[in-house]
Amino acid sequence: MPSDYADLVPEGVGGLHVVHSPFAFSHVVEKLSATLEKGDPDAALKAHLAEFAKNFAAVADSVKATTDAWADVLVANSVMISVCTAVSEVLRVRFVGAHVQPFLPMREFHVFLPYMPPRCLNLFVWIVMLTKLTSKEMHEIIYAWKQKWGTPTPPVSPLERVYRLNVPSIFGFSREAFLPPDDWAIFDHVVTGNWIMSPEDLPQKPSKSVTDFLAASQQPPVYLGWGSMFHISGRYMTEIAVRALRRANLRGIVYEGSSATEMYTLALEKLDMSQPDAKELAAWAQANVLFIGGVSHEWLFPKVAAIVHHGGAGTSAAAFNSGVPSLITPFNFDQFAFARISVERGVGPGPLPKFQRLRAEVLADAMLQAVSNPKYKDAAKHVQHRVMSERGTKLAVKALEQFAQTRDVWEEDAKRTAYGAPWPITPPDFVCGVVRTPARLSDVTAAQK
Repeated sequence: MPSDYADLVPEGVGGLHVVHSPFAFSHVVEKLSATLEKGDPDAALKAHLAEFAKNFAAVADSVKATTDAWADVLVANSVMISVCTAVSEVLRVRFVGAHVQPFLPMREFHVFLPYMPPRCLNLFVWIVMLTKLTSKEMHEIIYAWKQKWGTPTPPVSPLERVYRLNVPSIFGFSREAFLPPDDWAIFDHVVTGNWIMSPEDLPQKPSKSVTDFLAASQQPPVYLGWGSMFHISGRYMTEIAVRALRRANLRGIVYEGSSATEMYTLALEKLDMSQPDAKELAAWAQANVLFIGGVSHEWLFPKVAAIVHHGGAGTSAAAFNSGVPSLITPFNFDQFAFARISVERGVGPGPLPKFQRLRAEVLADAMLQAVSNPKYKDAAKHVQHRVMSERGTKLAVKALEQFAQTRDVWEEDAKRTAYGAPWPITPPDFVCGVVRTPARLSDVTAAQK
């Protein structure tokens, strides 16, 4: 695991840290800011992949050095899946995907687009997207890295990983958010529910400034936080947040952001003092707005009146679990899907525009609706009840334990005829050799419920 997460490891549990991580998020944000600010998912994906390709060998070497002769199973999310696929093949160890987004092709809908294409095109769009997750440059880099470690087979493409290897996938999202479609019956997967730690289990404790601010008024504040997302500048985002709160006359807790760059950090001192009402706005904000660093969503969200966020998978899960109305102003990728789900479940007004088109007055009106109309609170409580009845973390552990005993995609792949990447319109289950095994993750965990 990255050393940044060392404090999350429970006492008494051993662990090793990845020793080299050049793919620093703050570095990427600063370098690619001009591209990422446009809010174009395709351009953002290309930019990230190009940067990741440059660092692939160093990251893969680090993961291999950490896991060689020690690990029995590699578990990776969508960001690290190409690295861990290559490392697991070189080391010949088992491999499983662990995702918090519904990252498998389906005909029902597409997760990563700001619009909904015609249903008949969804599967084709998925295939196109999986194809875009690699490039000739990335292919050559992975190939060279595998050859260096004595594995001369060509790299596994995202299409092959899904359709030929049928890599087992454990999904940590709630069925209340995404109900797995019938298309997924061919894939070795399980949807466990959200992976949520209780506030008591988290090492991070709230600061006195946060507890004092919450206790200062009988009216709970509104939370505004956009995670690692950014647009234009920290000053611009600070202005949006504070002016929306002032217009709605609501107290607020504003997250400074996790982009790890001063350029995009939100702070009270970043208000634009050249504006005619700057002094008045700053004085009001000094008394009614608290800017904070990192804090546990599981602890904070149930204590606020409404949650304004970007729609990231983790933040959305915590919002659904809180029983509090939420408003999503998406930036990119799966955030659009979580924004749609939030509105469909009735937990907040909307749909709101993506952040790049958001105006303070629009956000202010939406926040007032969220805190004043009881239907949003009622819907949020209903979703909370459904989500909390799931045993996501426990089921994920059960699935991982069972997989470690039953599935070895590399052993199975060696015994099968090698299929190429599937043609987009070919029935993948019939032509592309989808793995069928007696014990599937979905079968295993279904028996646990």
